[in-house]
Formats: sequence, structure tokens, C-alpha cells
Amino acid sequence: MPDENYVRSTQIFNLYRALEYQFISAGGGNRWINAIKKLKKGDKIFALIKGKGYVGYGIVEEEAILVKKYKHEDKLIIDDLPEDHPWKQEKEPSKDEWLVRINWLKTYDENNAQWFKGAFANQNVVCKLRDQNTFQFLLDKFDVENMTVEQ
Repeated sequence: MPDENYVRSTQIFNLYRALEYQFISAGGGNRWINAIKKLKKGDKIFALIKGKGYVGYGIVEEEAILVKKYKHEDKLIIDDLPEDHPWKQEKEPSKDEWLVRINWLKTYDENNAQWFKGAFANQNVVCKLRDQNTFQFLLDKFDVENMTVEQ
């Protein structure tokens, strides 16, 4: 795998919306926004739901942008949200939600999240996945070929 393309693990909170609109997101403060901004076009990610397991494997197609600017099929996704949804509230960009467009190559629903005792999990929004046992497990479960873990 090229040096500029390394595998990351990321948290995901609303699986249905993330899959339908092809994104992952983070917000609420600089700590989380700066983390999601580390994802670059071409990065490969495995998405994790805390307490459940890994639910998605995909490739970053577009770097982080404000939720209010994120379009799916030429339509702003916030237009599909209820008026009282937190993403529709006016916020400073440093507190708002940021989305990264993902081409999901393989996913599992939340009830079938992939996990094994001792698998790597991290509470950070984005982190490099270096644990060889977890990496091999995910390659097998998500049918990924020709990838190596960055040391």
C-alpha cells in the first residue's frame, strides 16, 4: 500500500444516515473537527460503533466540509432533516458538524457489527490502525485484499 494511503479507524454514530448519505462526521469542538480533518482523499477507513464493533469499510472521496455545505445527489442533506435537528442550528464552524464523503465498499448493520474479544478500539474520532490482529480480522470480514498495516 502506498505510504500516503494508510488505514484509519473511525467512530460512527448514526449508521443509517452515514450509509445513505455516504459520510462520516465529527463536530462539537476543535479536538474532534481537527481529527476528522486528518482524513484525506484516498484514505481507507474502517468505521466503528462504540460498544458494537466495526460496521464499514470505505475510501475517502472528499475531505471534511461543514454539514451545511454537504450535498448528496446535488441536494443539501440538511434539507432532509427535521427543523429542530441540531445540525440545522446556527453555530460557529469551530463547533459545527463536519462531514467526510466516503465510498462505502462493504458494510454491516449495527446488529451484525464485526468484533472479537481483544480487538483494537479507540475513543478518538480518527486514529491509525496498527494492531495486526485487528487489521487481519477486518481484512477478512470486509473482503479487503492487497493491503498492509502501516507500522
